[in-house]
Amino acid sequence: MPKPWNENVRGSQVLPLINLDAETIRVEAGPGTGKTFGLVRRVQRILHPAGLAVPGGDVLIVAFNRVIAKQLKDEISGRLESSPHDGEPVIKTVHSLCLDVIGTQPRLLLDHEREAMLYDVLAEFPALRQKYDTFKKRSRHSAIMRLSTSSIPRCGKQLGSG
Repeated sequence: MPKPWNENVRGSQVLPLINLDAETIRVEAGPGTGKTFGLVRRVQRILHPAGLAVPGGDVLIVAFNRVIAKQLKDEISGRLESSPHDGEPVIKTVHSLCLDVIGTQPRLLLDHEREAMLYDVLAEFPALRQKYDTFKKRSRHSAIMRLSTSSIPRCGKQLGSG
């Protein structure tokens, strides 16, 4: 009898995702190839007493965005309803995890903070400094062109004013 996390698995390509004992696995595959299915089953195996029996709070699943995180949460919760486990896994977006790591809410930089950070970064990376300088020259040129063309009277105004 197959383990509960391998029940109704068709084909063999998703089995390594489900059953491989690696701490971290990166899966690159197109849409509809079974990534979510495999991940849900993998989490079931990691949490199941007959699997790795890891407490749910020790399992972190990172998703690219909120939509995927919600989908994973719903599917994993649904699968775990009929599977013994010790707690739910932690499911976060990349951005949510980063906010947890830095431990504070982000805020807008004040002008002097932004300028100091920009100065430090540009001093550290000369190639970036060169691109930044080129960008600033183009931006100034573009702004000058906008100013000079906006001061040119339009034909209709010239004709109407005379």
